[in-house]
Amino acid sequence: MLFNSYEFIFFFLPFTFFIYFFLLNKRLVTDANKVFSIFFTLSYERWLKETISVFGEVHHFMSINSVTKKLQNYLDDDHYYPHIGKLVANKLSNAPNKDIPDDFGIILNKNNIDSYIQGFKKQVQNYNFSQ
Repeated sequence: MLFNSYEFIFFFLPFTFFIYFFLLNKRLVTDANKVFSIFFTLSYERWLKETISVFGEVHHFMSINSVTKKLQNYLDDDHYYPHIGKLVANKLSNAPNKDIPDDFGIILNKNNIDSYIQGFKKQVQNYNFSQ
């Protein structure tokens, strides 16, 4: 997005996938937490769609990918180590980096957001921890 000749790149950081797994996966939700799970699911969709409606696109690193599935990339659920920050920065700036996994980061826009959300929900519901 251009603003006064400056280009802004909007992106969502790569939190560990397990945050979303436990919040979205209804197999693990008790009756007491079901309302929260539904609210989170709707809020997550709304957040993505509203961001795209305002900015046109967003670079999204929160998907299930080879970075977000590895807990050793994180100090805790939402604080990654510096080498992951370098991957994000290199991907956003198109800087060459052989360490950037092919599945790390997707540009979401109005043309692909609905299919992304549906695919993401299926990935969460069908995720196999024994992999």
